[in-house]
Amino acid sequence: MKLISIQGHFGCIAGEKITFEDGFCRRTLPNGGGKSTLCAFIRVMLYGLDIRGAASVLADRNRYAPLDGQDMGGRLTLEYQGRNIVLLRTTGQGGPMQEFEAFYEDTGEDCDFLAAKDCGEKLLGISEEVFRASAFIDGEEMMRPPNELADMIVSLAQSGGASARATSAVRRLERWRLDFDTGDGHGVLPDLQAELERVEGLLEDASHIEGDLAALEAENEKIAQEVARLEAIYEEEYRQNAGEKAEEQNRLTILRRESERRIKKLRAALPPDVVIQQASDALFGYEGAVQLEREKRESLPAAIMEVRRQLAALDRSEHEAEIENNRRQRPRISWALIVVGLLLACAAAGSAVFQTDWGGKLSNLIPYILSACAVISIFFAFLGSVPQQEEEDDFDGEREALRAHLEELEQEQRMAATVLREAYDGLIAEVSKIRPVQTIEEAADVIRDKRSDLQALRREQDHLQDILYQIRKVIPGDSVNEESRVRLEEKRAALRAAQKEQQVGLQNVARLQGRMQSLGNRQALTRERIRLQSEIERARARGEDVQMALKVIREEQAALSARMSPTIARLATGFLKAMTGGELSEVRLEDGMAPRAAGEDGKLLGAMQLSSGMRDQMYLAFRLAVCETLQTDEPIPLILDDPFATFEKDRAPRGEEVLRDLARRRQVILLTNS
Repeated sequence: MKLISIQGHFGCIAGEKITFEDGFCRRTLPNGGGKSTLCAFIRVMLYGLDIRGAASVLADRNRYAPLDGQDMGGRLTLEYQGRNIVLLRTTGQGGPMQEFEAFYEDTGEDCDFLAAKDCGEKLLGISEEVFRASAFIDGEEMMRPPNELADMIVSLAQSGGASARATSAVRRLERWRLDFDTGDGHGVLPDLQAELERVEGLLEDASHIEGDLAALEAENEKIAQEVARLEAIYEEEYRQNAGEKAEEQNRLTILRRESERRIKKLRAALPPDVVIQQASDALFGYEGAVQLEREKRESLPAAIMEVRRQLAALDRSEHEAEIENNRRQRPRISWALIVVGLLLACAAAGSAVFQTDWGGKLSNLIPYILSACAVISIFFAFLGSVPQQEEEDDFDGEREALRAHLEELEQEQRMAATVLREAYDGLIAEVSKIRPVQTIEEAADVIRDKRSDLQALRREQDHLQDILYQIRKVIPGDSVNEESRVRLEEKRAALRAAQKEQQVGLQNVARLQGRMQSLGNRQALTRERIRLQSEIERARARGEDVQMALKVIREEQAALSARMSPTIARLATGFLKAMTGGELSEVRLEDGMAPRAAGEDGKLLGAMQLSSGMRDQMYLAFRLAVCETLQTDEPIPLILDDPFATFEKDRAPRGEEVLRDLARRRQVILLTNS
């Protein structure tokens, strides 16, 4: 595969088209001229934009935001299997460079085998991790600390990639193993076991509650039977001791007394109506204040960002106006008139000193005329040097207006918060006149309860008026004698006592049923216990599978290292010998796969014992060797950003010769500042 050209808006890349030659392509850019940006752009076009970013670095979309203010996007033209393919990544609803398109340049036909996520892997035949560990060397790689560099060399020697798939699989399986059981009470398996213990505890509590509930329901059944018996006795007593008229009158009287008793009870439990109304108004005011404060608080961040954007734009405008004003006020001196004035002054002085005869009547005035002309020439020469006063824009006034507007928005938000606090205090104070409360929820509950009680009082008063109206309509008949009335009251008192006991029993049943509902359905808990037991068994089986997979992958990785390491070491030795002119002539992999380089004296030196330049040379040699061992359909382009930054002057050309030799087999793009 070969890269042909790129074009886009990415960091300092502002739409210009950059082409690459076949074979060895060398581009010289100064420090800060965009070498790292160019490398990152090629990587993003192949593998996509990192929109998350690591915790310690900026995400690519922030780090490489276009400096020209355009939407981030790009175009990459490459040659693959003999045909030119164009890759487009543009900004859309999904975010910067999330819209992807690939088509053949000659026909415009879509490349259906390429997608946004796996485009680079399909074209190069390797993942982004392997690409960045082998054929892609940016400036940051060469600035690693010595210990990190040594670790990467070991990883390259083992598997051909700093994050190769086998190593990634081992790390992933290790994470999975820890996810199942860390050994200190965390992980999927301990969590499942803890959940199982919780469910079993709930089932045990449910069993106890079911027993208590059955006993209470049996007792309530007996009470209900007693209530039914007393109701029958009361009804019989009532029929025997009252006629039809007396029965109706007594019924209405009883209803009236009951209604009056309920009204008295409701009135005793209620505060004055004005207190309830004031508390209701305070609750309404608080809800309005909450809505106002929420609107001000939610709109403030957007307003602040808009004001900051306008301030930034105003600063840019002021800077541009200041540059233009300085250009206009730059002094303009006419040197030609100065020279003419000096020549005229010299002529006037010569005429006066040598008393030149100019002939005519004005011969004596010629020196004065020449002097006057010299003064006039010099005057007009310096006339353009006087700075012109330009009308200045009131940037400070606009800036102060924006800041005043921002202060006004913040003041409105603070005022809304103050109003909310005052409404909160007012609501608590009004409700405290009814009953002491601590929270808004308690205050709202009190107001709702009192409103409900007040409505119940109004309904009961209306009901009493209806009863009184019916009493006035009934023709009085023979009243019940006192003895019968006493017996009837006794039966009614016994009935009320039994009904009260029945109500208490029903409340106890409801309380236990509520506890039962809070625990959950017993059948559902039983099914959950069975499910958790199955999940625990499966988790244990998956943990054993992970352990077995770790063992197999480590054995395969060891076998792969045994096959690959000699080849990589042999190729790295050739590259290192060529770059150092034979000063480092051999690379060996000692026990533990630690790399060592042998000098002319044959003494083996570890990566930590080499100078920074030699260490970078050994690292580069390993990277080039890995590129040569990668099994891909087409040679992968090699992209390097200042790989010779720490090389000595005589070794940088040798390194470039090594790259030129590699360019006979693959495209090599070298970015350097010299």
